[in-house]
Amino acid sequence: MNRKVIVIIGTCLAILFLIGLSTTLTRSPMIGFWDVLPVKIIMGLAIGMMVIEACESFNISLIQIFKNKFFKKK
Repeated sequence: MNRKVIVIIGTCLAILFLIGLSTTLTRSPMIGFWDVLPVKIIMGLAIGMMVIEACESFNISLIQIFKNKFFKKK
């Protein structure tokens, strides 16, 4: 139980940090959209990997959930 709370808090804090960092870059008047786009893509991938890692610590397989939802046999 204690480990689950730590995983949730740590993942949420890391996601908030990455979103705050990405938001700070977009507010600068000297930096355009195309300059920030690679940063946003990398941030999105990092957040996705953190969420997948957090789900694996809870024994939740996101791949299996997506398989069951999108690749149902008729």
